[in-house]
Amino acid sequence: MAEICERLILFKNILENKNLDLLQKKLGIKFNNTDKLIQAMTHNSFVNESKDEETYSNERLEFLGDAVLQVIVTEILFELSPNKSEGDMTIMRSHIVRKETLAKVAENFGLAKWLRVGKGQIFSEISKNKSILSNIYEALIGSIYIDIDFDTAKTFIKKSLSTKIIEVVNSDIKKDPKSELQEFLQSKNNEKPIYITKSLNMDKNIFLCDLYIQNKLIVSFESTSKADSEILCASEALRILKDKI
Repeated sequence: MAEICERLILFKNILENKNLDLLQKKLGIKFNNTDKLIQAMTHNSFVNESKDEETYSNERLEFLGDAVLQVIVTEILFELSPNKSEGDMTIMRSHIVRKETLAKVAENFGLAKWLRVGKGQIFSEISKNKSILSNIYEALIGSIYIDIDFDTAKTFIKKSLSTKIIEVVNSDIKKDPKSELQEFLQSKNNEKPIYITKSLNMDKNIFLCDLYIQNKLIVSFESTSKADSEILCASEALRILKDKI
């Protein structure tokens, strides 16, 4: 009950654009114009119920933020991993920008509490919805980039994703997980893995890959590219299969 009351009070403050200083302090970012911050914290369901034609959802900022995130993470990996190949860095980047990772960062910041949503979603499980959480994080990056600058966005990404970046950079990536999975299955006299990948959203380049082994669904992953979704599936399938040994 206390959590519901807290959410209602905070939601009222968000509607009135209050407590933005508190949110900026939590993020460690001072915006030049908080309009973009407010937009980043605005779900499409809120816009649908709003009578204000000047109210926009965070979808465009999310689109921008995704692109900025890809560029910055690529640049960070390029700087930190001078001996890694293009293929290795693609795999590393996939692990860093995956939905689950971004959702965890958004959760750590408590961003779900700040999201303006439609009345029907006030009490929904926003804080547990990985897609919504990762979208908020990407929209936030877009708002930082467009309101401040690239360097501030890079600093924020490096700080908020530092744990995952360090983990990935220090990991030993020997080969493409898809090749490694196929070799592993061959050593066990199993059939080749089957990847079934489809586009979930052409505008946002969201792809879903289902990986089957011997006609059994092993794992599914979403990503912003077909190749990355398949790589993530192969990597997770390897982990699952090796854990059973």
